[in-house]
Amino acid sequence: MLFAGCDWSDRWLDVAVLDRSGAVLGETRIVYADSPDPVACYREFLALLGRRWRATVTGIEDVHILFARSLAASGMEVVHVDSTRASRHRPRSEPPRRIAPMRS
Repeated sequence: MLFAGCDWSDRWLDVAVLDRSGAVLGETRIVYADSPDPVACYREFLALLGRRWRATVTGIEDVHILFARSLAASGMEVVHVDSTRASRHRPRSEPPRRIAPMRS
């Protein structure tokens, strides 16, 4: 089983696929303007990893967007990911930025 995380915007989807140990197997960006069918692009990307696309659990912040609903309709498991909670576990490559206090 694989786990994929999708970070979506109104222009593209950023996708990262991990195995059970947490190792990143691949990353891609699917640009809506370049693809008439983002779901097909997603499946092709998974196929390049040599995996069956139905065995992938896809986590996404908004399970109500068309992409997520289309994945679910095609038989894939789609789960909600709370981006606020997920960011707490993200490794920090740089020290956190300090916000200057507001002056009145």
